[in-house]
Amino acid sequence: MALGALGGWKPLLLVVLSAVMIGLWLAALRDIGRRNFKTSLSKWQWIAIVVFLPIVGALAYIFWGRGDNT
Repeated sequence: MALGALGGWKPLLLVVLSAVMIGLWLAALRDIGRRNFKTSLSKWQWIAIVVFLPIVGALAYIFWGRGDNT
């Protein structure tokens, strides 16, 4: 089946964006797991935020949460 039969570039864009979002989510979780935080509660809070708000939580952690560690 040709890509054109599926509606052009839209399915490809959906796959690429999904892969980027999943990669971002996994990278945030991996980084949280490897970092030492000031408290273990802080680490669990970030895990909960990233798990329950996948894209927003991952972006928030990458921009603001990475400075929480010691």
